[in-house]
Amino acid sequence: VLETFFVRCAALIEKEMLSNNNNLNDENDEDDEEFEEISMEEMFIKIISEFLPHLKQMINDRYATHVLRIALLVMTGKELPSSTESNSILRSKKSKIARKMIEIKDSKDYQNNFQVPTSFKDELRKLLQIFNKNETCESLRELAINKVTSPVIQLFIQLEGIVDRDRTIWSSIFNGDNEAADPKQREKEGAFVEYLLSDQVGSHFLQNSIENQKVKSVERIYNSYMKEKLVKLAKRETTGVYVVECMMAKLKSTQQMEILDVLVPVMNELIVNNIDIGGSIIDCSARNDNYLKESIIDKFIDFFNKGNNNDDLFENILKLSGSTLFSTKDDWPTSEERRRALFFEKLIEYDQEKILHIAVTKILEFDEATLIKFCKHGVFSHIIENVLKLRESLNIVERKTLLNKLIGHECCNIVELACNSTASHIIDALWMFTFKLNMFKERIARTLLQNSEVVKSTIYGRMVWKNWNMELYTRKFNDWKWIVKEEEQKYEEEKQAKKKELEESNSSFNASGKRGRQGDNVNSDGKPKRRRR
Repeated sequence: VLETFFVRCAALIEKEMLSNNNNLNDENDEDDEEFEEISMEEMFIKIISEFLPHLKQMINDRYATHVLRIALLVMTGKELPSSTESNSILRSKKSKIARKMIEIKDSKDYQNNFQVPTSFKDELRKLLQIFNKNETCESLRELAINKVTSPVIQLFIQLEGIVDRDRTIWSSIFNGDNEAADPKQREKEGAFVEYLLSDQVGSHFLQNSIENQKVKSVERIYNSYMKEKLVKLAKRETTGVYVVECMMAKLKSTQQMEILDVLVPVMNELIVNNIDIGGSIIDCSARNDNYLKESIIDKFIDFFNKGNNNDDLFENILKLSGSTLFSTKDDWPTSEERRRALFFEKLIEYDQEKILHIAVTKILEFDEATLIKFCKHGVFSHIIENVLKLRESLNIVERKTLLNKLIGHECCNIVELACNSTASHIIDALWMFTFKLNMFKERIARTLLQNSEVVKSTIYGRMVWKNWNMELYTRKFNDWKWIVKEEEQKYEEEKQAKKKELEESNSSFNASGKRGRQGDNVNSDGKPKRRRR
């Protein structure tokens, strides 16, 4: 109740600020006369003031800690996370499941940022000063590795930079950035960091802490305690590997490439039981001008083909034969399937020369029934959707063959896919995929029109109908064709502008001599982007 109340407070405080403190509930003026007039800002500050004497107890209480965390997020104007999705800031996996079981749903106030008054910054400063007053290095380290208190300390570290330039909590836990610290302190710090890297709670604490820390501070931790044992840490599948992945994203470019130099040679050992590290290596390489790309791709192909030349990569990454794709019980996709599909999508985007064409070849080998199941699958369908978005990397023959396969004989698949909650996104993607192939675009639109009653009978079909501008197609065909032509022209202009910008960026980079080590050149459309669901 308190968490929901605080989220509602955040929305009303912003509304109060925007309305210059006018009465927000004019319709309740008569009832308001019974109460002392007080603004939402003042009321929230009073609540925080009541928390302050009990701060230590709240941090150690498994229920109060959630209330405190949401109050801190409101005070700092941060995004208020969903109350039903798993989130390290607020919600544990266990409580997420419990809330779904009782059908609690988020209001519109969740997953939003709200403006907050400047007085809240003073309250945050006061709260952190009271917390730090009686804490020592040892006590803070104990709180950091406790499963109840650790999320609060992570949040304190994330927020303290707003009001404390010295970042007192981080400095107390990690001896600041003092390279010449007392040898005993350094020894204790080293033992503490090693514990963090081998403990589930500790590694989560270290991962989240360094994400919100200055690069200089993170570099010291990396150089002092991680650099010499990266492979060992990357093999800790439930602890140290997450910190290594975070370092790959946080450190400077030269250090990221150093990590790749160490991990790529042993990459196939690392991904045996942890395919996610493969995705992190791809991301790191893409951020650094596709550094070591050729070696990474060759190792992936060799690993997933198991040394054979029979191109089983598609099957061996997704493990289709034992997946829910062929389930007769309508099972939900598993988390393992989701991880593997996301990895394959990333791999396809990363290498549009080999992997993309392997994926297209495999899709074309599916029989019609399997292809329909693949398009309707909650996870695997994203792979086809992703392939369709990369049409610039496919030649005209591949595009036409893929279109014929997807739409089926006499477009028999179109209506079935359009009326499905998952596969309808693939029909939406075909709008862009058929650019410069207007014969196919008109075939699909004609099929939707001929089956308009069926298509419009479902919400998903109606969305496809809207996204394909079918009302215009029905009434003013020439205007529909003009929209298609306009969109194609606009896309070409954007493509040329992006290409020109990239060429100018590369030429200025080369002129300054700051490119450093690099692998293959970036694609003509820029670096591969991480796909978000």
